Amino acid sequence: MRLKAHEAFKSVEEALVHNADIQSVTTHFETPSRRIMVSDTDTGEAIREQIGDLRLLLDAYRTGTIEPGGGA
Repeated sequence: MRLKAHEAFKSVEEALVHNADIQSVTTHFETPSRRIMVSDTDTGEAIREQIGDLRLLLDAYRTGTIEPGGGA
């Protein structure tokens, strides 16, 4: 992948005398073969754990192990 940055245009005179409007900097960098997803991060692992806990809670409600509305 390539990222290009251009100098700010100063004036017509600068552009004609010094080619100031044409100067730019190019940076090349490697891109991963696959995008990094949230699921690939520590946050993704925490979310997977929460989903597991919620599934267990839902199963407990469905089987009657616990009753909804324990209220506070």
